[in-house]
Amino acid sequence: MPINFAGARIAHSILVLLLLPLAARSQTNCPRSLRLAGITGVAGREIVLPLQLVGQGNENALSFSLSFDSTVLSYRNDVAGAGASGVVINRNTNQLASGRVGYALALGAGQQFPAGTNELLRLRFLLGYSVTNTTVGFANSPVVQETVDASANTLCTGYSNGVVTITPLIPATILTNPLSQTVQPITNITTNITFSVVAAGSLPLTYQ
Repeated sequence: MPINFAGARIAHSILVLLLLPLAARSQTNCPRSLRLAGITGVAGREIVLPLQLVGQGNENALSFSLSFDSTVLSYRNDVAGAGASGVVINRNTNQLASGRVGYALALGAGQQFPAGTNELLRLRFLLGYSVTNTTVGFANSPVVQETVDASANTLCTGYSNGVVTITPLIPATILTNPLSQTVQPITNITTNITFSVVAAGSLPLTYQ
């Protein structure tokens, strides 16, 4: 059954999130898409994965689920993206332990997302220590995939998964220490001193 977010029914979307889908939906060759950007991160550190709607300008609400390998990625949380101003975001974390989280995002009655690329969510994951490639993909459970316009008409939508590449954590090592410098201070004159250090390791690197 379709998930309907138009008009007053937006207020009930959190209840809809608790329902399991009756059937999976596969849509291809659609004029709009939801996509996850691929990203590379260092083992043991956090990443932020953007989720974008590439729309036609008539989308009012959408729902979907994300699936990931919970032995490799730990879901932290999410924040609204720059393109989600005024959007009501509901989450279903009932299957989080199994690597699934569901979303329903809706604008107010009669409103539409602008045409083009809109960043809707920024998803935070903690990477495990396995050096591997892993996919964060779209799914139909716990929340079914659907996009609707302001009149609750279903809109054809494609879905593009994101690949997370986990690289080894390389401890920081100083290769060349900075050379000492002697500076004679001059009254009322600011003197800038530059030191150079060469280091290796996983970014970001800091020196103090």
